[in-house]
Amino acid sequence: VQPRPSTREINRKIKAAIEAVENDHYFPADADKSHYELEELDLWEGYEIKEALLACLREITSQDYCGRKPPARSREEVTWDCEMFAFSWDSKRFNRRMYLKYCLEDNSFYYVSWHESNY
Repeated sequence: VQPRPSTREINRKIKAAIEAVENDHYFPADADKSHYELEELDLWEGYEIKEALLACLREITSQDYCGRKPPARSREEVTWDCEMFAFSWDSKRFNRRMYLKYCLEDNSFYYVSWHESNY
């Protein structure tokens, strides 16, 4: 038995994340933390955040998955107990190695961590 998440499941989660962001259903899991991370990424306006998120989500693949198997559960208040999916990849959008961890809940995308990768 293959441990979760499978390649197919990860690909579905990436597709669902793109759809949620395209439909403006994207939110920070922790507004204070995300404010700092967005500042570090030089993202200030809503349209910049959406464009950058979509670019990142379109860059990642199942091979970039670096999260736990099975996925860890969120401890953030708004995403409590939701499965988290983490990716580390070489981003063309940011011209550096990036890290993105997110949850999907009720057709919405919540970014838990989004910053330059330490991996």
